[in-house]
Amino acid sequence: MSTINPHEVVADIKSGIDKIKTKVNSLDDRLLAVEQQGIAPPAGFGGLQGKTTAAAKLLTDSPEIQAFAARKLSSAGASIPLSVFAATTSDNATNPSYRIPGIAAHPTQRVYLRELLPSLPVGSATFEFTRESSSLDDTKAAAQWDGSDSPGFSEGAAKKESNFGFQAITMPVSTVAHFTKVSRQVMNDNARLQQFIGERMRSGVELRAEQDLINGTGASGQMSGLLKAGNFTSFTPATGDDRVDSLRRAKLALEAADYFCGLYIMNPADVAAIELQRDNEERFLIGRPLEASMPQIWGTPIYWSTKIAPGQFVALDLAAVMVGIREEIDLRFSESDEDDFQRNLISVRAEARMGLGVLQPGGVRAGALLI
Repeated sequence: MSTINPHEVVADIKSGIDKIKTKVNSLDDRLLAVEQQGIAPPAGFGGLQGKTTAAAKLLTDSPEIQAFAARKLSSAGASIPLSVFAATTSDNATNPSYRIPGIAAHPTQRVYLRELLPSLPVGSATFEFTRESSSLDDTKAAAQWDGSDSPGFSEGAAKKESNFGFQAITMPVSTVAHFTKVSRQVMNDNARLQQFIGERMRSGVELRAEQDLINGTGASGQMSGLLKAGNFTSFTPATGDDRVDSLRRAKLALEAADYFCGLYIMNPADVAAIELQRDNEERFLIGRPLEASMPQIWGTPIYWSTKIAPGQFVALDLAAVMVGIREEIDLRFSESDEDDFQRNLISVRAEARMGLGVLQPGGVRAGALLI
């Protein structure tokens, strides 16, 4: 019967540990290469570098491993917790805290009003369109008739004349922009933060553009919004009507003028109030709570926005409006602003240039939902 040399066992264990250290070091190198390429490592491996020594020490100091080497156990193992490899930050070396990867950000909108409105590129600081100022109705044309009581038509009789009026409308292009400053080190070393800043800057432009598309006064560089006087036809709710009634009456007003109601813009509080309406038997009027029941009402899509005041709404024919795009959202970086160069700062600016043209105010109905 052969004897087991404890020195050989210890040597084998140390050899195994060396192999583990070599493998972990290899992972270190691969992780460093990934980070240098600006690719975020998988969650839980952000602090792998510098942790290999601690992992190896757990193995060599394990009582089970030491007992196995002393031939007191026939098998042994050691547990290496994930926290050994996780990124930590600490102001107390004896009590480090766990660092969760990524950024816990505020929510952002998934869709913006500008995406739902027709748009066209424009090539100047203003854009112009021609608006028909007269209306076409059945009194403009008539059957050929000489005015006598005899039936049919009369050849050679004079026909009715139609007269058309036009108006040239000029709209300014508005610049919507904001900026922030970040350190060069952050931009170079944190790929996730770079992406976050870019997304936030673009979102800020879209949110301000939505505010101006709805409420812009046309003054101080703002767009001329849907609710600016002259850009819409006023709607007045009827006594006793609720929100659902008002929306249908506004749609009828558009249809009666030969427009098509293609979109409602409402505050989310009013959308919720409609969804919560019940009949005398406490049944919900609009669908069921467990169903996705309110992407539209009266066959018309709803876009809800906090940029329109509660109790107000807009019903519009999408063909009656147009967003003129001079410049799409542009994200730029510079270290030449103020003393950025000597302070290692980078200025990040996002801006877009656009304007709203209401081609036909009759195709935009706006007002209160309730008296």
